[in-house]
Amino acid sequence: MKFSTLLKTMLVLLLTFFSTSPIKAEEQQDPSREPQLPVVYQNLQIPSHLTEPFFLFTKQPLYKYDSPPKSYTMSLVSPSGKVIISTSLAYKSEVYPLQNGHGYYFNSPFFKHMDYFLYDEQGNVKKMTTCCDIGSFKQIHGEWFTGTDYPGNLPYLYNAKTGKITKKFPDADHPIYLAEPTTKTFDPYYLPYGGLVKDAKGDEYYKLGMRNIHGKILSKPFFDEYFGYGEGWHRVKINGQTHFISNEGKIMLKPSRNYKVESNMHSGAFIVSGKLGNEEFYVLMNKKGLIVSKKYAFIRPTSDGHFLAVTKTNKQYTFTKINAADKVISLQQYVLNKPEQMKELKQTGQLFHTDTQIIANTANNQSFNFPHQLLITPTNETVAIEYTISGTKKIGVYTHDGKLIYEEIIK
Repeated sequence: MKFSTLLKTMLVLLLTFFSTSPIKAEEQQDPSREPQLPVVYQNLQIPSHLTEPFFLFTKQPLYKYDSPPKSYTMSLVSPSGKVIISTSLAYKSEVYPLQNGHGYYFNSPFFKHMDYFLYDEQGNVKKMTTCCDIGSFKQIHGEWFTGTDYPGNLPYLYNAKTGKITKKFPDADHPIYLAEPTTKTFDPYYLPYGGLVKDAKGDEYYKLGMRNIHGKILSKPFFDEYFGYGEGWHRVKINGQTHFISNEGKIMLKPSRNYKVESNMHSGAFIVSGKLGNEEFYVLMNKKGLIVSKKYAFIRPTSDGHFLAVTKTNKQYTFTKINAADKVISLQQYVLNKPEQMKELKQTGQLFHTDTQIIANTANNQSFNFPHQLLITPTNETVAIEYTISGTKKIGVYTHDGKLIYEEIIK
């Protein structure tokens, strides 16, 4: 090799080194560049058993040189610790836990349309185009959602698994789907529709009937109200009395007028309430309309096919889990210290909670026996709360068994 060629080669290598190295150093040293994980979330203690994304809240700047947020910032974080999306909460947010792998949340800013976001257990997030008010977009069951598009105000049925709108409906024919979150199966093929009918005097009244999703009429309009679906039976009201009907509109059961029907069909039973003197009570009925449980102060279905049953004694209120045959299936008795919140009682994952507080976890280990308030509905594995310990106010995220993932002091 000639000396001149060798010299050129060495010059090229030197120029390459000096032109690339400082850039890498700058990337590592420049404090204004955002790291992959926000500064405020760099010390997460994520247990290895988490399988779902979870929500974190902070009142600190996400990045070192950001301004402090006016309110909370909510972040959706993967089980590996990656921040998927962050949202500044101008007013209110509501989170709905994953149900068969799909969930959603919304941010309610002042003077703006609602922002709805779908998320799944893989951490995928999709913003949905929907109109206006709280409740205009909702999860029916699992991957099935219904919303109202914007602009146009046209109701639609959406499948999150396929990522497609399955059906759009005329504005006057909104898809009424009311499956309870605890229902185990859901069939979007059948739904009610509305129409005017005439009585013997020729007066017109608005009634509801059943049809399939393609518009085929299965029954003429004959019932007045629709309350939901469970296990193949639809709960409706005819002339003021609750009935259960089939997909085709056939009456399957007319429960006694002595009781108020409180739920859809659930594991072969449904909840009714009654009064004995001034005392309200709840019992289970089966598909034959027979009472199959003792009287309880309150009953609520759970997503695993069972029921939470509250018992009142002279000293206190307690609750446990029962099945549809009124057999106790939990080994624990849980104390309900605030009976006025009894009708808010529900179970999400391993937590028993009301709309504002955790009552206990399934192990009943009293992990949350300090003053606290839920920031959002618990997800299936974690819970975000605002709380006070030893006079210090904090926000944090915990697993259902009380392990701390993230915590900060509120100044």
